[in-house]
Amino acid sequence: MERIEKSSLDSLDSPCLLVIQERVQENIQLAISMMKDPSQLRPHIKTHKNPWIIDLCIQKGIEKFKCATIAEAELLALQGAKDILLAYPLNSPKIGRLTSLIDQYPKSIFSCLVDNKELINLLNEEGIKKNHPISVWLDINTGMDRTGMKVQEIPAFYDFISSLKGIQFQGFHNYPGHIVQSNLDLRRVEFVQANQEMESIFKEFINQGINCRYIVGGTPCFPFYSQNPLLESSPGTFIYWDFGYQNYYPEQKFKVAAYLLSRVVSKPNSDLICLDLGYKSVSSEKPLSERVYFPSMPDAKFISQSEEHLVLKTNIHPMIQVGDSYLGIPYHICPTVALYESIEKIENGKWIGSSLNLARNRKIYH
Repeated sequence: MERIEKSSLDSLDSPCLLVIQERVQENIQLAISMMKDPSQLRPHIKTHKNPWIIDLCIQKGIEKFKCATIAEAELLALQGAKDILLAYPLNSPKIGRLTSLIDQYPKSIFSCLVDNKELINLLNEEGIKKNHPISVWLDINTGMDRTGMKVQEIPAFYDFISSLKGIQFQGFHNYPGHIVQSNLDLRRVEFVQANQEMESIFKEFINQGINCRYIVGGTPCFPFYSQNPLLESSPGTFIYWDFGYQNYYPEQKFKVAAYLLSRVVSKPNSDLICLDLGYKSVSSEKPLSERVYFPSMPDAKFISQSEEHLVLKTNIHPMIQVGDSYLGIPYHICPTVALYESIEKIENGKWIGSSLNLARNRKIYH
């Protein structure tokens, strides 16, 4: 548990999201050290959405990034990222917004995912109109069944793309997000089985002299694909880490870097306390007992949560006063960050200022 000066905590309104600078830097360095080829690291910024964190990554020599929204793509360009993959299915309005970014930020290379001919045709028309081919990656479905084409469809899609003047083929993208087994050995077996056909296709393309790359994403399988120097690695959660991944994937030695500061606002009866941490302040897609963990209240039982309130039962109730501060670790940090306009930066145990989560919104307004 991080030691943060009481004066810093007292100066901050709650609820808020605290980020420990030293832990972020250590997590970035650890991710780099896990790579066979550090230049192949392409972190996903959906976890943090923050220019300060992007700057820390660039300072460590990271040049490639992945994102999920147009706003995140623009934020990366604003911070000087050289290679930006928008890893989300596009529609007509988003295509227009993406090509505007390509025009506005010529020093950044933008690309996107495709998994159907309808989208490819729209992108091709835009690329021809702009006289600038749009870079695309084939999104591959190896079992997630969310987006992506089947491996067997790749040759036909590649032949189709190769005939288009407004499209530039970059390679393949695979997000094996269905592989979440906590046991390391079982997870490795699942990943190898899910990826082996796709990796064979990739090697076949390389052997045929086709210039292409292969990106694999997701944090649970990061220890496996990071060891292949032929692949680009695209984890995201490692930046802040969270209580869920800390429990499920202990073999990954990332440290929790983000905490929720909350305060006791009421003691409604002899064994209950109420904190100002409703589901507007912490990701609530998981069961009530799996949303936030309080290290200083390990016995806490979650009674109820509403928009602005979290009611707990704890044995240390007699020692708790209204106004007391508590630090909680989110179970799922990515959607929790999206609930906050900014982070509060902590360095050497002291608050050093705020940093806006600029890509939290769907648009960045200038």
